[in-house]
Amino acid sequence: MCDYNVGFDPRKEEENPEIEVEVRVCLSLSKTFKIKVSDYKKYIEEDELCKSETIDFNDCNLIKEVEDQVILPHKMGKYIDTYFSDIHSRYYIKNLPLGIKGAIKDNSGWEVDDFEVIPE
Repeated sequence: MCDYNVGFDPRKEEENPEIEVEVRVCLSLSKTFKIKVSDYKKYIEEDELCKSETIDFNDCNLIKEVEDQVILPHKMGKYIDTYFSDIHSRYYIKNLPLGIKGAIKDNSGWEVDDFEVIPE
């Protein structure tokens, strides 16, 4: 039987140096928002007893409306970069805590793999 640990001293074991590795992160996120739309269809049905309305969002461009009205996570980095691009604002970004600077950097460059808007 071979003993592969002959001469092994755990006190002399060295940790591997940290290296950088490129990874791709894919997330599926969801959040409910209230947005304003005007390109819906409204159907009114009346009978002797009641009147009912049905609103149809099938022809609405909900994705465009969300993109116009909500700052989505993948656009946050660009939005913040634009906000801090003038000379007076550069002073403030230099003095932000390191964690916030990292969060701003981490929110830049995201790609949208799938984008769906579902009316509730």
